[in-house]
Amino acid sequence: FVRYCIVGGTSYVVELSALLFLYHYEHMSRVVATAVAYWIGLLLAFVLQKLVAFQDYRKEVATLAKQGTVYAIITVWNWFFTILVVGLFSNRYIILSRTLAQLLFSTWNYVIYKKIIFKKQVDIAV
Repeated sequence: FVRYCIVGGTSYVVELSALLFLYHYEHMSRVVATAVAYWIGLLLAFVLQKLVAFQDYRKEVATLAKQGTVYAIITVWNWFFTILVVGLFSNRYIILSRTLAQLLFSTWNYVIYKKIIFKKQVDIAV
């Protein structure tokens, strides 16, 4: 769980940096900047969660396809959820609203990652 939080925090700092850059320097709307930054953080998070947090080094095509499919489904849900939450707040609360969305979906993500996406396979010798 500690590795999950450290990886998530690192990915989130990268995402927030991208969000602030896109919003303040590229003058994107808060929703568009949030959407683009979300995908930047997401790619980093997937790789680090797989390798560092859950120490899942499996590279079989079937395993990666399953992980990628479930991750994609949860990602789309989290992305829409994030845009909804950010859209509900005013411009002054862009970081607060994005952080709130992140905290909420990080709780259900941990369970899904541990129990489904990066579930450890138990080898049973017969």
